[in-house]
Amino acid sequence: VLPHTAPPWFKAMALLFALSKMITIFTIPKAFRGHIAVIEQNAIQSWRALGPAVNIILAGDADGVADICETLCLIHVQDSKTNRCGTPLISYAFKKITALTEDPIICYSNCDIIFLSSLLAAVEKIASMPRFLLLGRRTDLDIQEPLQFTEDWERALLADAKQRGVEHGFSGIDYIVSPKNFPITFPDFAIGRPGWDNWLVYTARKMKIPVIDATEVIMAIHQNHDYAHHKEGKRGVFGGMEAQENFRLAGGLHHMMSIAGANFLLTQDGLQKPPLTRRLYAAAHLFPPTARFMGWKRAVQMRNVLCHQPQKKLS
Repeated sequence: VLPHTAPPWFKAMALLFALSKMITIFTIPKAFRGHIAVIEQNAIQSWRALGPAVNIILAGDADGVADICETLCLIHVQDSKTNRCGTPLISYAFKKITALTEDPIICYSNCDIIFLSSLLAAVEKIASMPRFLLLGRRTDLDIQEPLQFTEDWERALLADAKQRGVEHGFSGIDYIVSPKNFPITFPDFAIGRPGWDNWLVYTARKMKIPVIDATEVIMAIHQNHDYAHHKEGKRGVFGGMEAQENFRLAGGLHHMMSIAGANFLLTQDGLQKPPLTRRLYAAAHLFPPTARFMGWKRAVQMRNVLCHQPQKKLS
């Protein structure tokens, strides 16, 4: 969506330029309200700061999305397919974005992730590969205020993340990078609910697509937030009806893998094989007799986590 005051020829030229870059980052934001609005704008501004190689597309019709697209001259995919709860479906978003962009590489990211220039440096290392799925662990950081994108913002934020940030576990997958012609078709997973990203890792490994853990070379900063956007809070997001439907669409918890299941590590020296412990983890998920056990183990771990989440009182 471009400013409505721009003449038609300017809109056409701007759209043509926007669709001819190296990588498209797309996201499906939550409503721009309160602290969520702060961290979503921080994330989007960090993507813009990556420079002219990046094209940014926002999808969905949550409150404030159209306004931020108009203000920052971003492309807005307004229509979205949702489930019966009104949650956007990742399948429809991928289909729309891959049809719209001409960029060879696409990146889906949650709208609370701040990227630094390390993202582009990592993508350049593997961009010539015909097939890949690149992802990585995030660093959790408390950020309450709008960031100021001055000349040295990246250096200052990187230092802050290294000092105060906490590296998240292997289960959290907040971004994925792949060629535009990625050969996997998504079921109708609900975005922002668990399961679809772990299913993607498992499916890519089953299809012998290289899955690359770029944690060592990509600093992805996750801005901590609450789960007030769901009426049942964090318990509802990770254990509610939509989460259970995602697990069903995935074929069960034994059809899921975390970042630990990647069969390559992207380092400063290039691609390397993961350590033996991680290779054994992946083998246990890919070998049918042990995959069921790994799915049961995941179910137990999820129950333990949810048991420690306070029940949100419904008004």
